[in-house]
Amino acid sequence: MAKRLKRTQKRILVRHIDRNDRPRVQSQPRPSGAADGQVKWLFPPNELGQESGFHDAGVETYRGDFYRYLAREIIQNSLDAARHASKPVIVEFNAVSLKRTDIPGMGQLTDVLQRCKNYWAADSKAKQFFARAAELAQSSTIDALHIRDFNTTGVVGEDHDRTRQKNWYSLIRSSGSSTKEAGEGGSYGIGKNAPFAASNLRTVLYSTSTGNGKNAFQGVARLVTHEDSNRVKCQNVGYLGGPDGRSIRKIDQIPSFVRRTERGTDLVILGYITERTWQEQLRVSVLENFWPAIHFRRLEVRIGNLLITKKNLATLLEAAVSDESFSAHQFYEAFLSPTVKFDTTLPHLRDVSLYLRTGTIELPKRVAMVRQSGMVVYLKHYRAAMPYCGVFMCSNDEGNALLRAMEPPRHDMWDPNFPDKGANTVIEREFGDYIRQCLRDLAAKDDTKVIAVPELSRFLPDDEDSPEDSFGGPEQSDQDKVEGFPKDPLSQTTKKQLPVSRLPNRKPQVPLGTEGDDDGDDYEGGTEEGGGGGGGGGGSGGGSTSKPPVPVQFRAFAKDSAAARYTLLVRAESSDRQDALLRIQMVGDDAREPVRLKHARLSGGKRVQFSPAGTIGPVQLSAKKPLCLEIELTEPGKIAMEVIAHEA
Repeated sequence: MAKRLKRTQKRILVRHIDRNDRPRVQSQPRPSGAADGQVKWLFPPNELGQESGFHDAGVETYRGDFYRYLAREIIQNSLDAARHASKPVIVEFNAVSLKRTDIPGMGQLTDVLQRCKNYWAADSKAKQFFARAAELAQSSTIDALHIRDFNTTGVVGEDHDRTRQKNWYSLIRSSGSSTKEAGEGGSYGIGKNAPFAASNLRTVLYSTSTGNGKNAFQGVARLVTHEDSNRVKCQNVGYLGGPDGRSIRKIDQIPSFVRRTERGTDLVILGYITERTWQEQLRVSVLENFWPAIHFRRLEVRIGNLLITKKNLATLLEAAVSDESFSAHQFYEAFLSPTVKFDTTLPHLRDVSLYLRTGTIELPKRVAMVRQSGMVVYLKHYRAAMPYCGVFMCSNDEGNALLRAMEPPRHDMWDPNFPDKGANTVIEREFGDYIRQCLRDLAAKDDTKVIAVPELSRFLPDDEDSPEDSFGGPEQSDQDKVEGFPKDPLSQTTKKQLPVSRLPNRKPQVPLGTEGDDDGDDYEGGTEEGGGGGGGGGGSGGGSTSKPPVPVQFRAFAKDSAAARYTLLVRAESSDRQDALLRIQMVGDDAREPVRLKHARLSGGKRVQFSPAGTIGPVQLSAKKPLCLEIELTEPGKIAMEVIAHEA
């Protein structure tokens, strides 16, 4: 009898609805953490379901540069939920330390983290992560990032309400789904994983108010499959809430630090991966990605004590230029004072605008691609005969929906092969051809001196987006409408210079064949291999060094369609092994400039020293076996690379 009673205590009664909508009772294992009448964690039983390990695909998507993607995803969601169009949406980011006793369920979460570590003891990365997470969860204070938005509708809907435009279920209860319309910022349901990538506990708290006294609170932890105290296997996703894991709807039961009285939403990232420069990194991300929304007064962002608005936007852009990889100020300047603005109506995208600025050689030869929300989706390189900087905007609903459909889950490009191969080739060709035609028209008016470099074509990539036709060729089509094209665009550009362009720390890039080149006009590349582009040492372009040059052969391959990651093969021409420093440069029509690096590692995954300005090493080179490097660019794009080597 005692044994039977003990077995009975290990099981609870849960309700199911049969096909006749009559309740029936079925005995099931107790879910991890279930307790009626209290705010506690519930990890539902996994039963015979698939187990989930440490490498959650949704979380891993954003782990690389989570500061950038965190700002993009959070702010994009807030802009989609704007309440009054006449007022800006306000998003606040604050790093806080919360008392452990103020956060419900921390004792239980600590226990679950420990059980996750034990269950996946054979996975060294999982074991290490959850051991550290369990230790952090026992601390008297928990570091967190508290994010709040204002002038938004809040997240409406009940726990199991899948109705379109009621997003609570999609945010909390589902994976890979969204109830947003196609034209809104995020419609794949993947972006909600970005906050978890920034959490050492993989735990986020949500609190929202939708007005009329309606509130909701829920905690979500994205962990791994584990066993509870009764050896019952539990799912990887758990919910902090009421009975059966339901959200808390009574405001007096919601933790005081996320209790809202004004419409909007709070996110609290527990165990926030904080760094000394967290404010600076978020500020740079906001400026790079949302300067159009801030300029149009659709958005204001507070990071700590700093409030970013249209009033101080230009000043903050200018101040951020100390980071060599930062270029948002140039696109903002091109938008405010373009050499020429083009407006047209395209067959599919309808009304679009292109702002182009030409002038000094340091311009990045990129176009910022901007959608209706005011977010810069990505920077696109188009080959041109002169330095330029541009902003492409599509603000109408029809075109915005088409472009949104081309974005992969991270919303960082317009991919003609997404969601299916060739699905949006027509759209990509439409805006690509239009931008190239505008650049030709601009080149025909531009009197900037262009330096011809012999054999430069050997360094240029095969880029189907950049056909090898002459600039300034065909006349402008009838559908293109050019507004206020100046007779002398460069002189007008000079008259309208913004403060952000007069920056003493912006060093101009060195044009080919000038005194800044170590080898000047005598530069010759290295050996070509297998038809690929070769290159040589000798230190041409982009500065000088007192170290002797190391002659090398090299090849570069783009690893993905976005051309963000490249494989570099570098071989010394000498048979002796030697340590060398590599300088990676981008070769253009009339200039070389350092490639801005985000990551650099050996092919086996081992990291190597590098500087964001394009220097890698020291590394060991040999003539017998090429060195294989994997690099990631801060600004994706198909480019021609040159490798310069010197003795370390």
